[in-house]
Amino acid sequence: MGVGRRGLRLGERELGHIGFTLRRAPDGVRASAIRGEITGLVVGSGEGSSSLLWRRLGEHDQTRFESVLESDNLAGVLRAWELPGAIESERATFATALEWDDKPWKFSARTLRGDVGLQIVKGSFHRTSGAASSVAMKLIGLINFDTWLRRLRLDFSDLFETGMSFDELKTTLAFDVGMLNFAQPVKVELPSGKMRLEGRADLIAETIDAHLVATLPVGTNLPWIAALAGGLPAAAGVYLTSRVFDRQVDKISSLGYRVTGPWEDPHIEVERIFSDSAQ
Repeated sequence: MGVGRRGLRLGERELGHIGFTLRRAPDGVRASAIRGEITGLVVGSGEGSSSLLWRRLGEHDQTRFESVLESDNLAGVLRAWELPGAIESERATFATALEWDDKPWKFSARTLRGDVGLQIVKGSFHRTSGAASSVAMKLIGLINFDTWLRRLRLDFSDLFETGMSFDELKTTLAFDVGMLNFAQPVKVELPSGKMRLEGRADLIAETIDAHLVATLPVGTNLPWIAALAGGLPAAAGVYLTSRVFDRQVDKISSLGYRVTGPWEDPHIEVERIFSDSAQ
């Protein structure tokens, strides 16, 4: 059964439009060839077909969603859902293959399984005021590297007054029944330097166990030099190695951290300082 493009509303709010083809499937229904735009998020514009399978298995529902989602500016999408615009972008792509044990509109982190490949190009991170109240904003907080720099007590306020700019962010997020694994590390290319986060997060307990590496050129960044000279080398387990990282950059140093504990206030311990990024 074909379904034409329809407008979507939530109460008085206009969300966008969507079209799809609906057919019967074993134990349920399948919506395929999904195309549309919802709050600035384009559905099914990439290669491959977007689909949603909704099945009834015994007394339980199960939903599977596969699609490529795209946006020009994530801040607009977040604000459309009345969330702070913590990440701006020139282009963002989400390659999703997710399933959860409930109806399509009852999306739950407790039963979520599958992968999301994420790429954000030419963007910036922004601080948000107050504690994050939604799981979505807490997840965004995990990849907001402006927040991580401030947690590391590296004061870049003179450089990032209007947000921390980046050239590209890439990662693959793997969800498995309440757990989030960075299947591919979160890698952020900065205009000068890079950062990487790898490990896992508990979506139910809202805790993290990860390793964070920050790499910046010490020769051109006084706050970074101050951090290196401010007692960090005296921390337990810190050691320095000497390698040539890049011919174009004479002096690059990386700090490696172990990050554990609650999302809101994790414990951050310096693991090592080294002269190449090991990324």
